[in-house]
Amino acid sequence: FSGKKFVNPDLARKVRQAAETLGYSVDRVASQLRSGRARVIAIIVPDLEDVFLGQLVSRLEACAQEAGYEVIVSSSRNDEAVQASRMRAVLGWRPAGIIVVPCLNTVAPDLLGEIGDVPIVGVDRIHPSTVDFDTVTIDNYRSGLQAVDYLAQQGAADVLLAIARRDLHNIQERVRGAQDAAAAKGNIVLDVVAI
Repeated sequence: FSGKKFVNPDLARKVRQAAETLGYSVDRVASQLRSGRARVIAIIVPDLEDVFLGQLVSRLEACAQEAGYEVIVSSSRNDEAVQASRMRAVLGWRPAGIIVVPCLNTVAPDLLGEIGDVPIVGVDRIHPSTVDFDTVTIDNYRSGLQAVDYLAQQGAADVLLAIARRDLHNIQERVRGAQDAAAAKGNIVLDVVAI
């Protein structure tokens, strides 16, 4: 049933017919006893309605499926306590890994201790130098710098930077980059507004 080993096609057909007749379905929990880990990846994000995060989850699901993994997706609703609860809950599935976009700038250290040897990857809101696990982020400072530089090249003199939150590392870095670019140009008025 796993498709990992060669089986005579005639024998495979007979086994599938017998399974269908008997109403047999693969018990994933029993199948995972041998490896000790599920072929499941947990993805925890702060907000499933966020366009960026929705697209991120969609791409991760596609990549996981191609690699033969199932995906459990959960939203922490931008609440650290909910995030911790969701992470503890997915540990019960014995996942192959956890991908998390944290509510704030990191994952609580006590929670990381509970995760044990489950691989974790932090995405987006994390300052890579502050954690002991893999991270995937962009150069937020440079993106703020480039955005204001581009607007200045287009003739803009006033720039409004609308941000969702001031307490997230990635947003702070974008704002810093935008401010530095505006200061370097000298003729750009930059206003930063939290919406």
